[in-house]
Parts: sequence; structure tokens; C-alpha cells
Amino acid sequence: MSNYLNAIVGVSFIIATFFMILGLCNGLQSLLTRESKIALNANKGLSDGLNHSNKPAQLKAKNGFVYAYWSDRPSLSGSAEFNVFDVANIHLVAFTSIAIALILLRVFLQELF
Repeated sequence: MSNYLNAIVGVSFIIATFFMILGLCNGLQSLLTRESKIALNANKGLSDGLNHSNKPAQLKAKNGFVYAYWSDRPSLSGSAEFNVFDVANIHLVAFTSIAIALILLRVFLQELF
């Protein structure tokens, strides 16, 4: 009887996890779609001379911190262009892979000993 109960709990957990992941993916997709539309409208406004943006006619300077910069200018040197987003992506993948490997190794070693 307990095996059936464990199976029911396991299957319901798997189904709940599936729907949670599906909901998170839908939320992330809608967030990315909304932000993409905002960026496209901003780029359209910049290319048209700020005619389509809802910014005031007079722009004021504000203090701020620039944490990313990109441009469409070609690289002057013949070497590959440095991209901070590629480096961040590599570090994120490496950290996630190492963290998962360590967690699995710890679980495996706890099962052995």
C-alpha cells in the first residue's frame, strides 16, 4: 500500500513541477516579449528622431551609472570584438554546470556512505 502512496505522491509532484515550469516559461516569454517591444519602440523613436517616443520635448541631463554599452560600429582592429555578454554567458553556464555537478556528487557520495 505504501508503494502506491509513494507512486501517487511522486506522480503528483512531477505533474505539479511540470505545470510550475510551464507557468514560469510563459511568464518569462511574456516578459521578454514586452521588453522586446519596448526596445523596438525605443529604437524606432531614435531612428526617426524621437518622433514616436513619449519623451518630453526638452531632455535634461541626469546622473547615472552606465553598466552596459553596445554600438553598431565595426571593429577597428582585425581581432575578435570583446563582448561582455558573451563572457557573462560563459561564466553563467560554467557556474551552473559546476554547481549541478557538485550537488550530484554530494548526493551520490551520501548514498554510497
